[in-house]
Amino acid sequence: MESLDAGSVMDMEWTAADEAQVRAQARAQGLAVLAVHALQPADAPTRAAPRWKPTDLAWWCKELHTLVSAGMTAVEALETLQAQSLLRGTSDARSQIQAALVADLYRGLPLSQAMANEAGFPPVLVASVRAAERTSALSGALEDYLRYHEVLDQLRRRVISAAMYPLLVASVGFIVSVFLMVVVMPKFLGFLEGTRASQAPITSMLFAFSHWLQSNGILAAGLGLMAAAGLAWNWRAGNVGRALLWLGRQIPPLARTMWAFEMTQLYQSLALLYRGGYPIEEAVGICQASSQTRHAPIADSLERCQQALLRGQGLSRAFADAGLTDGVSVRLLAVGERSGGVHGILQAIAQRHAQIVADFVDRAMRIVEPLLLLLVATLVGSVVVLMYLPIFDIATGLPS
Repeated sequence: MESLDAGSVMDMEWTAADEAQVRAQARAQGLAVLAVHALQPADAPTRAAPRWKPTDLAWWCKELHTLVSAGMTAVEALETLQAQSLLRGTSDARSQIQAALVADLYRGLPLSQAMANEAGFPPVLVASVRAAERTSALSGALEDYLRYHEVLDQLRRRVISAAMYPLLVASVGFIVSVFLMVVVMPKFLGFLEGTRASQAPITSMLFAFSHWLQSNGILAAGLGLMAAAGLAWNWRAGNVGRALLWLGRQIPPLARTMWAFEMTQLYQSLALLYRGGYPIEEAVGICQASSQTRHAPIADSLERCQQALLRGQGLSRAFADAGLTDGVSVRLLAVGERSGGVHGILQAIAQRHAQIVADFVDRAMRIVEPLLLLLVATLVGSVVVLMYLPIFDIATGLPS
C-alpha cells in the first residue's frame, strides 16, 4: 500500500481481508491512501499468524518499557527480548513476533508499522506507539498503555472471579448427581427388584435412566466426551462467547451492563489516544477500526460520531447523537469542551462506567450465589428423595 504521511510517500504492508479494510485501517491512523496492491490473494493459503494472550502482551510491554526507559533503542530492546527467548529455547508466538519485529526494523520500518504488520497487537497500542514516534516518547506511550490495560484487566478479572464460584457450585452439583445416578441408584434398583414396593412414575423414569447409564456406560461416556469436545471447539472458535453475548443482550440488566463495559473500554481508549496527541476525531476513527475488527456493536455508532466530528459538530453533541453517552456523560463532555480538559473528562467517564459494571457484579453475586446454592441443593435433594421413596413405601407396609 502507498500512503501519504506528513507530506512523504511511504510503502507499507498491511494484513487485511480486502482493500476496503486496508483503507479503513489506514484512515483511522491518519494516513491518506494513494494506492493499494494485493501481495497475495485473500483466498490463497497463508501461514497462520502468531498471536499471544493479553497477559503475554502486557508482560512484553512491561519488559520493553523497562529496557527503553533504561536508555536502549527500540531495536536494542527487541534484540534483548529475542535473545532472552532464544536462551530459554522457546519458539512460541512471542518469539516469532519479536523476530518479525526485528526483521522489519532492520528493513527500515518504524516500530509502529512493524507492529501493525503483526496480528498480535491491538490497534490502540499501535496508534499510541505511532504518536510516540513523533515525539520520541516511546517509554511514556508504553507506560500509558500499561495503565490503560491494567484498568480493563482489573475489571475483567473481577467479572471472571465473580463467575468462578457459581461455576464451581454448578460443577459440584453435576458431579454429585452423576455419581448418584451411576453408582448409588443401580444398587437401590437391585435391592428393590425383589420387593413389591410401588414406584411413582417419575421415580420409575429416574431408575430407568440410571439403569441405561449403567448398561451403556461406554456409549454414555462417548457421548459425554463428544459433547465436551464440541463445547471446547465452539469455545475456541468463539461461538460460545458470541452466543452468550447475544443472550446477554436479550436481558435488559445484562444488556445495560455490557454496554457500560463497552463504554469503559471505549473511553479508556479515547483517553489514551487523546493523551498521545491524536485529535479526538482521529482517536474515534482508530477505536472504530478496532471495534470493526472485533465485530463490536458500537462500530456503526463510532463511524457516525467520527463523521459528525469531521463536519464540525461539537464533541458532546456528536457523541450523544451517535448513542455513545447517557445523561451524565453528555454533560461531562460538554464541561470538557468548555474547560479544555477533554482528557480528564474522558478518563472520568471511563471510571464511572467501570464502577457501574463493578457495582452490578457485586449486586448480582449477592443474589445469584444463594439462589444457585438453593437450586443445586434442590436438585441433589430431589434425586435422593425420589431414590428413597420406594424404601418409605416398604417401611409403611411393615406391621407395627
